[in-house]
Amino acid sequence: MGNDSDVIMTILAVIILVISLVITNLNFKERGQELRKHHVKLLEIYEKTKNIDSVDAKQKEEYYQLLDEVDNHKTIDDIYARMQNIKGLKSRIPEALEECWYYLYRVTRFILLAFLYLLPFSILIGN
Repeated sequence: MGNDSDVIMTILAVIILVISLVITNLNFKERGQELRKHHVKLLEIYEKTKNIDSVDAKQKEEYYQLLDEVDNHKTIDDIYARMQNIKGLKSRIPEALEECWYYLYRVTRFILLAFLYLLPFSILIGN
């Protein structure tokens, strides 16, 4: 790889170390437990109110408070999930603008990931 191969390999090793430390510190297990706890609470609210004709203000407040506590997804996550299961949907079918956002998101993500994966190789080839 040339005279600078030791420097390039050191830089790549440090990048990999930083990425592995970031991923390790994301704490997926604790986040998953929190999401499960909130899901169970939402199911409790649903079970209490599914046979009632109208929901009172206290129940609405409890629901909104629980939603406020939860780590929620982005709008694109909702669109992505609906587009992945578009044939099975009976309601909330994505509109044309949402489909455009979905395809723009997919293309942008592909280009960004391809760039990041090919960057180390392009650096090696450039040197």
